[in-house]
Amino acid sequence: MKKFVGIWIDQKKAIIASIRGEREKINIVRSNLGGRHRSHIGKKSSTPYGPQEGYAEQKEEIRRKRILQHYFDEIITCIRDADHIFIFGPAEARIHLGTALKKHKQLAHKILINEPSGEMSERQIMGKTREYIKRKKQFL
Repeated sequence: MKKFVGIWIDQKKAIIASIRGEREKINIVRSNLGGRHRSHIGKKSSTPYGPQEGYAEQKEEIRRKRILQHYFDEIITCIRDADHIFIFGPAEARIHLGTALKKHKQLAHKILINEPSGEMSERQIMGKTREYIKRKKQFL
């Protein structure tokens, strides 16, 4: 029996709806990425017009990318056995997840839909996943 997975994702959390036959399951993965905060790391340049806080900003961006990569790895671990993957959510997180999935040869060809969507409840996510399954079965 095939396993269908719907993932609603933003940068703070991913809600994963899994459906295999009559069994339905919801998993939530959190990113541990807080809001952007201003770091006080770095030095002020001794020259009046030199770089002021470029080093601290670069360090913060590297930290942020590392956290997001770990977040995507956790999601991939949860969906490794999926047969069909539907991704939806606001902003860029869904696009970055799609890119991360395409790096995994066993999952890259399983992505069927990657579309924008607003904030949704767990019930709405499960309903949307069921809707995708019905659409998919029409074409089989």
